[in-house]
Amino acid sequence: MKPAFVLVFLVYLAPTINFAQATQFGSDPVPIACPILLHAQHLSDGDLVKTDGAHPKGIGQALRLTVASSTHGVVTQADILLHGWTPKGKYTQAAPDSNATVTRRQHIQFAAGSDQSIADIWVAGLSAITSIEIASAIYSDGSAWSPSANLSCSIKPDLFMPVKH
Repeated sequence: MKPAFVLVFLVYLAPTINFAQATQFGSDPVPIACPILLHAQHLSDGDLVKTDGAHPKGIGQALRLTVASSTHGVVTQADILLHGWTPKGKYTQAAPDSNATVTRRQHIQFAAGSDQSIADIWVAGLSAITSIEIASAIYSDGSAWSPSANLSCSIKPDLFMPVKH
């Protein structure tokens, strides 16, 4: 009984094994679309935790942007487009990927480390940031990068939002 079970099992499993090998080794590698690896995390910025005098006034979002270094070195400056929502009321259809209502452009100066660049920014007037797009970047070696017409570097910030430092 065991050899018959093993034979039937192999007959049913063989097509999936062959498919997995064909897709793993038979396809071309997918090119990386964006050469800049950007990561965005929310920082604590709630009204309930304003304990120091340096906290910006009004509604906004605090973000920590981290860019991994590449073959050109670390990113020292970048222009980014922040897409998001304002605190104004709005009627819209309930859809998970509905378009943001506001886009803000901001120039960022990064503090360069050995393997990454970090910048903490405040985006005034936005109650939520839905995506961040890199418009251009300057590396430590002086070279510059900007997306071509058919390429965009866009990420969504982490969903975790801390309430205090």
